[in-house]
Amino acid sequence: MSAYVEEDRIRAALSHVPADARDTWVQMGMAVKAELGDGGFDLWDEWSKTGGTYSEADAKAVWRSFKAGGITIATLFKEAITHGYTENEPLKPIDPVERTRRRDAREQEAKAAAEQHERTQAEAADKARDLWDKAGQVRADHAYIRSKKIKPYGAKQLREQIVVRIQDVDGAHHSAQYIQADGSKTFQTGGRISGCFAAVTAGVKPNASTPLLIAEGFATACSLHEATGFPVAAAMNAGNLLNVAKAWRAKYPQIRIVICADDDTETAGNPGMTKALEAARAVGASLAVPDFGPDRPDRSSDFNDLHALGGLDALRRCIDAATVPAGLAKPLAKVRPTALLTRASDIVPEPIRWLWPDWLPEGKLTLLAGSPGTGKTTLALALSATVSRGGKWPDGTVCNRAGDVLIWSGEDNPADTIAPRLMAAGADMHRIHIVTGRTDENGEIQPFDPSCDIPLLGERLAEMGGAAMLIVDPIVSAVSGDAHRVNDVRRNLQALVDMAAGYRCAVLGISHFAKGTKGSSPAERVIGSQAFVALARMVLVAGKDEAAERRILARAKSNIAPDDGGVSYTLEMADAGGIQASRVVWGEMIDGSAREILGDVEQQDDEAKSERVAAAEFLESLLSDGPLSSKQIRKDADEAGYAWRTMHRAADTLGVEKRKIGMKEGWQWALPKMPSSECATEVATLYTLAPSGSRGTFRNHAGLRAVDFGSRAEDANTDGVTSSGISSESEAGETEDGI
Repeated sequence: MSAYVEEDRIRAALSHVPADARDTWVQMGMAVKAELGDGGFDLWDEWSKTGGTYSEADAKAVWRSFKAGGITIATLFKEAITHGYTENEPLKPIDPVERTRRRDAREQEAKAAAEQHERTQAEAADKARDLWDKAGQVRADHAYIRSKKIKPYGAKQLREQIVVRIQDVDGAHHSAQYIQADGSKTFQTGGRISGCFAAVTAGVKPNASTPLLIAEGFATACSLHEATGFPVAAAMNAGNLLNVAKAWRAKYPQIRIVICADDDTETAGNPGMTKALEAARAVGASLAVPDFGPDRPDRSSDFNDLHALGGLDALRRCIDAATVPAGLAKPLAKVRPTALLTRASDIVPEPIRWLWPDWLPEGKLTLLAGSPGTGKTTLALALSATVSRGGKWPDGTVCNRAGDVLIWSGEDNPADTIAPRLMAAGADMHRIHIVTGRTDENGEIQPFDPSCDIPLLGERLAEMGGAAMLIVDPIVSAVSGDAHRVNDVRRNLQALVDMAAGYRCAVLGISHFAKGTKGSSPAERVIGSQAFVALARMVLVAGKDEAAERRILARAKSNIAPDDGGVSYTLEMADAGGIQASRVVWGEMIDGSAREILGDVEQQDDEAKSERVAAAEFLESLLSDGPLSSKQIRKDADEAGYAWRTMHRAADTLGVEKRKIGMKEGWQWALPKMPSSECATEVATLYTLAPSGSRGTFRNHAGLRAVDFGSRAEDANTDGVTSSGISSESEAGETEDGI
């Protein structure tokens, strides 16, 4: 066969191979040069131009770098055959039209495969999330947990298997790892792993002083976190270390990263060290290696093995000794701060999840505020009881995520108040966990301080596998600085908000209304800085009708659900194991804004009441010697500093009778038949007037003398004298002096 025929065969075979993949492109060039020498460049270059990334300069430079040996023309024909070439074809290359058709077909196949892959991963993520929701707290006696001697941070248990949540750097839940009692592991079928990890953080985030550790397995990550307190990302395997490290470096370019290697000395090529070294070099990270010493036991390779052999101190020493690996002279230079942008198209939308639909969101902060006497704590305990047993909410919907509830109260005793009220509410007491304190470095019990101990609570949440709800009573205790300063509130509450989001835990913070705020916007009445309201995704308010036992719970603010509507409730005493305790009895749902609903049940505030009491005493003293003209009363009131509207309210309290004496004399006010000094102080009690036949004028409480009140009373009621509560409306619109 002539050289020309051989060249035509090569050209024909090569025309079947796509020139887009660089590795294939290089191999084909080496094969051509091995067979045809430098004279084969034009043939290879012509084929190279069919690729989408062709560069003439690159082609010439790469061709010059090819050396003899290794790749032969057989490699070219083998590759061509995989793309449909046969030896009995005519010795001519595929024409450009056919080549374009084949390329389009390949691209279409690749696109279809990618779309199918995305659908498979989305379905796997849905399944993983569903199983995660069904899983519960990890039992302390699980064989894997005991054998590894770990605290299962952030994991759950579903039947006999440990469930590990696998997420991306933005927190999206993509897949899961399932660990059996014997240590065997499986992943969610079809779930995404590349670039994803299990977050072992207990709510801690990397920052300028807190590095991020990246390790392979979940047990290794748990040991590292317990030893250091640093956040750890478990990449699930050595091959994924690089992808996880790149994902974190891309989003957080300034954080310190430590790659924690598995030292697989008993495996050919030591993949743990090889891949860890590659990841550290790629992102400018430090490298930590477990140090087992000269008497290293067999089959010891990772930091969990070191934990079992040498304790947590051995791990801390290795992390402290982490260094920049050879091949990278120094860590990446400190970069200039920059804003991070994420395309909306790269964000995976997630629906808001609710414990109580449109009232109590998962993973977010909700405020419950109100005046004293509204039963805010009893309300919160009633909600927690519903969560603990998966009961019905006041609107009839069912709590579809029964779960554990954590309660911290700085105001009520757990034994004589919280526990009895929970029992009265029908709570599942095994699912309620009351925060009663914390231990210090010496193991001594200290009070729990929400302003600085939230990370400790996050660790317990991780050990439990999360909780559905956390109650903080009062929420101002979570602020160590000035609760009226925006920056102090935001700085302290951020840890609580982050923990809520990390564990999908609904946080209910209880607060109070500021004094003297009745009538203003309910959300603005919450005591302290408005940062409390700004950080909360939902604000609920409670009010009480002072004249009845009726109370209301209303939505005052929400940017994720309707912000109106409410529900009525009453408080009743119930038996709780021989102890009387208050509980909530839900009533009907109510329409309207929180401001309208509160306005219907709230009375004047204490300041207004005090003014009305004083005005009532002043008016009673004026009228104690008999009726007076309204002109004289108004003059005396003005001199005493009382508004005329306040005097009308005082008249309402006293049950003052008003009458028209004549066209010139004007109106007169008189005390009722049975005056009492008590009416000046009992503001909530309004007196009922006797029938008009018993009306009369007064003489310093000595009795009545008959008098003709005329044919028309002050309020133009032809039936006789009425209380000033009716007449005041007409007087407000038209002065007595002008009648």
